[in-house]
Amino acid sequence: MRRISIIVNNALAKRQFLCTPFFDILKNNPQNKITIFVQPNYLSKKFKSGNVKVCSYQNFLWLRKLRFKRSSIVFWAFKLFGIRKSDIIILASWIDEELVKVLRLAQQLNIPTLFVQEGLGNPWENYSSAIYPAKLAVWGNAAKQAYIKRGIDPGRIEITGQPRFDWYYKLQKKDIFPKINGKKTLLYATQPLWKEPKRFRNGEDIVTKTFNIVYRVCNKLELQLVCKLHPSDKPDFYKREGVIILEEAGSGPKNHKKWYCNTGYDPSVDDIKRLGHILLSSDLVVTIFSTVGLEALIVGKPVIFLDIADYAEKEPVSNVLMENAGFAFINSEEGFTDMVIRYINEPDVDIEARNKAISDLAYRQDGRASERVAALIEGKL
Repeated sequence: MRRISIIVNNALAKRQFLCTPFFDILKNNPQNKITIFVQPNYLSKKFKSGNVKVCSYQNFLWLRKLRFKRSSIVFWAFKLFGIRKSDIIILASWIDEELVKVLRLAQQLNIPTLFVQEGLGNPWENYSSAIYPAKLAVWGNAAKQAYIKRGIDPGRIEITGQPRFDWYYKLQKKDIFPKINGKKTLLYATQPLWKEPKRFRNGEDIVTKTFNIVYRVCNKLELQLVCKLHPSDKPDFYKREGVIILEEAGSGPKNHKKWYCNTGYDPSVDDIKRLGHILLSSDLVVTIFSTVGLEALIVGKPVIFLDIADYAEKEPVSNVLMENAGFAFINSEEGFTDMVIRYINEPDVDIEARNKAISDLAYRQDGRASERVAALIEGKL
């Protein structure tokens, strides 16, 4: 019996890890006994089964009455829940103070640890630590080189690809929204910068100006504008004449406590596949910055990052993207108009650069990333 403990502390990590073929591989192996430690509580309901046990933050809120800091709750709850009996610990979340404590404890107990890359950018960006997992499963060479620069031993890093992208392998196209009067479709993936005042003091101004540009250009070029909303965005803001709005599926309960999570987003496998179909139904994808841009490239669509505030050089996600060819970064309405015209008329104009970007950022798109990550666990790293 192999005892596997998994920490998933937000909805994004759940989407990248639990809603993938990789988790199915773990769950379907009768030799695995899995414990998931997840926050918030509502994310746990779908994953309990015969060999899968779930624990959440909510079960340990009594620790707050003892004046434990929030950052200690994951550590103490996980410790009390049986970390000492684990054969391997998997971290599927951004690294922060609480997870560093878990890493330190695992190191003391000689329990192997595996970090599965959650998103683009630096998972240690908000925490300085010399303690790293025994192994890191990363999306592509771009991430590997970024972690090496941070000082992580290259021997600890395995390029596997992202298990969630396995759902996009040979995905069949479905018409998600109508092409009105035969118009080409521009999909705008929104980014709610007004939710992050510390990083974007003028976030609302950026969101407003960016959407105004996209809206004007679509009207000028007679394109059908479709908005795919971020899970925590404001639908009413994007309601304008002629705009099709796709609210993010998997919104989850609306009465959750903000202490657990800043959004009720609770995606399912069907929600993830639906995003693939949405991207396949589009002719061009535009965003401020988002991993949706990478996903659009994976399904064969041209992508424009409309960065009127020049945040690309400051934002970790965009930094990684900028270092790889295949993404058009535009910071003016004139430049954006020209690039939209070019991609609409020549959708494969830079296909070689885009394919290179996919390889650098997300490795092989062969539907087997889940198998590669699972192989690390089968061999206990």
